[in-house]
Amino acid sequence: MKKTFQIPLFLILALPQLGLSQLNLSETRKLASEWVSTQRLISQEKNAWIEDKQQLLDTIELLKEQDEMLAEALNKATQDASTSDAEREKLLSRKAELAKAEKVTKSVLSIQESRIRELVEWLPAPLKDELSPFLRRLPEDPSITKEPMTRRLQALIGILTQIDKFNTTVLVEEGSRVLDNNRTIQVYNLYFGLAGGFYVDSLGTLAGVLTPARGGWVAEPRNDLAAELAEAVAVYNKTTSKEARFFLLPIAFQSIGGHDNEQKPRQ
Repeated sequence: MKKTFQIPLFLILALPQLGLSQLNLSETRKLASEWVSTQRLISQEKNAWIEDKQQLLDTIELLKEQDEMLAEALNKATQDASTSDAEREKLLSRKAELAKAEKVTKSVLSIQESRIRELVEWLPAPLKDELSPFLRRLPEDPSITKEPMTRRLQALIGILTQIDKFNTTVLVEEGSRVLDNNRTIQVYNLYFGLAGGFYVDSLGTLAGVLTPARGGWVAEPRNDLAAELAEAVAVYNKTTSKEARFFLLPIAFQSIGGHDNEQKPRQ
């Protein structure tokens, strides 16, 4: 069973450090500037999606209402012999316009669903588990699906909401990890949003760094971090009398997309 906790803010402040060496002022400012830029890009993408989402919702609702009205009007026109051919042609033309708008909306949904599936490949296991109910509602082939557009849009919104929530919190998860010698150990996994994470065993002797990667986050052994990571978990769980303190943890900035996926470490 997984348990979710939140690490206090002063532990998060220790993250933008690489290695265990002393930082200088210039490098610290550069790292802060890159972090602010990244957050600004995330905020811009989020705002853009919110606007697109609202436009899609409004369009779908409008299409639904107008389609029902047109269907009713066409039915009445068919039954009423006194309805002029010109009026019927006008209604049929309007219905064709709505069908065209619906086709465009479906195309936008298909693009967003493809982008979500690509993004999911980079997410950590706990977040993928939370997204499973929403992912099952995404059609395998949007071109032949009979899934209503409203249900598909709700699934996209649910996925983005959960991703944003995960990215703004710290998750401490109890789990297991298989070592190189095929030995399985119980560990605490610490996920600092989508930036990266760490793991440490319950004895505070084995630890490592978790780096985002397609298909599953990569674990790199770093037993030299075990004592401090174990102390951080113990302080939060209140299983130690020690006071909380600052300490350095390694973090790597990773470029995703373009022509390479090179990791760019910073201190």
